[in-house]
Amino acid sequence: PLYAAAFVFVILGHKKYALIFMWEIGYGKLMRKMLLLSSLIVVIGLGVVGVVLVKNKLNTKDDVVKQEPLILSRNVGMTDVQKKVFLDRINESQKQLSALEISDKTKIDRFDISRTIANNYFVVGELQLAKEYYAKAAAIADDDASLWFSLASVEVQMRDYSAADNHIEIALKLAPGNAEYWRLKFDIASQFQHFSVDRMKSLFDRALASTGGDPDVISYYATYLKNQGDVTGSIEQWKKASEKNPDGKAIYDKEIEELQKS
Repeated sequence: PLYAAAFVFVILGHKKYALIFMWEIGYGKLMRKMLLLSSLIVVIGLGVVGVVLVKNKLNTKDDVVKQEPLILSRNVGMTDVQKKVFLDRINESQKQLSALEISDKTKIDRFDISRTIANNYFVVGELQLAKEYYAKAAAIADDDASLWFSLASVEVQMRDYSAADNHIEIALKLAPGNAEYWRLKFDIASQFQHFSVDRMKSLFDRALASTGGDPDVISYYATYLKNQGDVTGSIEQWKKASEKNPDGKAIYDKEIEELQKS
């Protein structure tokens, strides 16, 4: 009991009183050991807390997007003669666009011409110019889901992943059942935003609810799980895809067979 009482004094920080108490009962040497032990416990405890805090801080970086230098243009492998065909189309379209007055009456024409210019710039690899004209078209009419999808696709190639994610979300709000738009959203989330497995699952659940269980969405998820090393989960998704799309059963069964072999 006396030993226990002294140890309580140590834990509470009253080392002076504990030391006097222990000396009086002839345990001075033991007391010094106890003081050393309590100091070690504190040091070790602080070390553990530090490791936990650092680990938690690192874990919060799950979806941080590393900003890379933007790509404004790319080599599409065209000769100057081949490019000229598209550049001439762009010049002609720009003349037509300049000739149109800005009014509701010309809204559809201005939208179509702006998107055409953007498409042609994209073909020749002028990504920044393509983005600018897609944005101009969006400023004229912002309710075309395919336009936002095209804009997001260009921004992915530019490595502007944050903008691409914002714009594919707009496309999905306008057309939530479009599996192709969801696949671009998945690519951005998994490859560039580095979502965790749990966050990807939540995203797939959202996509499945929005598309009514589209087999293309299920197939993408099956492939994703396979790449994560989740063979069982991947096989389960291929089976679901087969149930949703019996016409593709042969393809899905082949995927399942390869997974079972692995």
